[in-house]
Amino acid sequence: MDKDGLVTQERASILPSQSRQFARNLRFDGEYVTSERCAEYDKHIQVSMLKDGSSIQEVVDAVQPTILLGVSGCRNIFTNEILASMSKYVDKPIVLALSNPTDKCECTPQAAYEATNGNIIYASGSPFAPVTDSNGKILMKQSQANNIFIYPGIGLGITATKSKCVSDGMFYAASCALAECVPPEALLYGSILPDIDNIREVSHKVATAVALRAVEEGLATETLPPYKDSWEQYINDIMWYPQYRP
Repeated sequence: MDKDGLVTQERASILPSQSRQFARNLRFDGEYVTSERCAEYDKHIQVSMLKDGSSIQEVVDAVQPTILLGVSGCRNIFTNEILASMSKYVDKPIVLALSNPTDKCECTPQAAYEATNGNIIYASGSPFAPVTDSNGKILMKQSQANNIFIYPGIGLGITATKSKCVSDGMFYAASCALAECVPPEALLYGSILPDIDNIREVSHKVATAVALRAVEEGLATETLPPYKDSWEQYINDIMWYPQYRP
């Protein structure tokens, strides 16, 4: 979807090249059409109401998605009605409102929590205070989805191994390592990413995972130095620590 609504082949000729690949082909077979996205489940989605430019609300009601990804820069475009509709179709919808700064966020964590009665997995691109009740009790401590959790570790893992390239497997290893950094108690409050205060430890774990995957896939051109016991130790030793020198 873009600022004009659902993107279809109807206006493919006037779309910018980066958007053209996402234009949907609405082929109607009676009342239903099979969605390629859900082909593995042999699921049929009612789309008789959809047309080029259909609103987010219309698409949500027809497609019944499990996730909304916001990169629009349009403030509050994920309305309470849209979020409530998602809750009808999935027990715990995923909403990633990634636009920043704060005043361009697709929906606030407070609005998302209230619209879904707290049954939501939410992350934002901008920092927000935790969701609390009237007494100040924390109900949800949402995560800020920031690439700082990944790219320093990926860069360090590549540097350590002098990898020939960055593979999909290395990115996958990085994401798995990141997920392992979220403590169970944080999950209870709705966090899906670790605390930013632990970024150095997270980067070390991500870098180690990336290095090990590069070695496993035969992409590393640097071997572990003989005086080091493990990649984990080696990466710890080559991490940069900013120090003020008067």
